[in-house]
Amino acid sequence: MFDNNVEVDIFGLHSITKTVDFTNHPDLYQGLGKNTVKIVLTGHRDSDFTRAFRESGISKTDAIGYTWHHVADFNPETGESTMQLIRTTTHQNSLPHKGSAGQFADYFGVEYDSYEAKMKAFEQGWREKPRQTKKKKKDCKHK
Repeated sequence: MFDNNVEVDIFGLHSITKTVDFTNHPDLYQGLGKNTVKIVLTGHRDSDFTRAFRESGISKTDAIGYTWHHVADFNPETGESTMQLIRTTTHQNSLPHKGSAGQFADYFGVEYDSYEAKMKAFEQGWREKPRQTKKKKKDCKHK
């Protein structure tokens, strides 16, 4: 049976709506320090992770095999979000999902990790002014 009224997303382009919260999950980091912290988002995952490590008191070395997860609780007024330090494989197995990085991107109409996202965070007073990376020029040799 064929139904022309059924929408099929063959390219997977519909927005991701699944969210994940690892509260009380056995794969949360169990070492010294806080495995769940609140940070102000920066528009860039690496900078968010740096803030989360600083806030948690956990070193990157102690957290090998773990990754920070952006919980879907972005507050657009304060920029705050909850971060959870979860086993990397558990996080990967939960993909695709939308967390606060995706919520930030949707709210500001930017791609997270882009210069534009970092500028949005700067304009809100949530981070220092980002440096715009220059594209490397290719040498053009004519024969």
